[in-house]
Formats: sequence, structure tokens, C-alpha cells
Amino acid sequence: MVLFAFLLTVPLATSFPDLAIDERVAFYVAFASAAAATVLLVAPSVHQRVRAPISGIPRQDPDHVRTAVRLAIAGTVAAALAISAVTYFVTTLVFDNTTAGLVAAATAALTAWTWFWLPLLSFARDGD
Repeated sequence: MVLFAFLLTVPLATSFPDLAIDERVAFYVAFASAAAATVLLVAPSVHQRVRAPISGIPRQDPDHVRTAVRLAIAGTVAAALAISAVTYFVTTLVFDNTTAGLVAAATAALTAWTWFWLPLLSFARDGD
């Protein structure tokens, strides 16, 4: 949410019209991904507040839990994309596009390793 709030202010900067097309694309990818991540990651808690008291459907309904997990994973992927895109965007303002691409790729790789590789593949060997 903080990333999304930061991105809301960027177009208001006086230098925004001077951005190159790749910087604008990176900004918009980051902005749209941060918006999607915010919606998807908040959705499961909203479901709990809206659904259970009104409908009487149990909070631990297996279908609801599966849906919440899917929303959380989709939100996490969107957040990873937003973080990588904003890393590219900010780095292009400080350094050249090649450096920005390398930094964004390293950020994406670190995110993929820590958020997906470790829990899905490394910890799978634990027998869980």
C-alpha cells in the first residue's frame, strides 16, 4: 500500500512529462501491479468481515480458504512485479537503462528465490 501511495504522487512531479517512454512504461507497470497487489492481498480479510457475519457461512470453509490462498498468491506475484518495475523506474532516474535492467533483474531474482523458490522447492525436502 505504501508503494501504491508513493506511485500516486509521481505523475504530479513537474519532471514527469520529461520521462522517456521506457520510464513511463515501467512506472505504469509498477502502478498497475501495486494497485492489483493491494486489492488482491486485502481481499481475503475483506471476505472474512463481509461474509461470515452476514451469510452465516463458517469462517473456516475449505473453499473460502482455498480462494483466500489463491488471492494471496496472485497478490504476492503482483507485488513482486510492482517492486521489480519500481526498482527499474527509480534506477533509470539515477543511472542508465542497462544498470536499471540489471538492478531490476536482480530484484526479481531475489524476490523469486525468497518468496517462491524457498517455500515451494527448498522446504519441500523437509517432508511437509
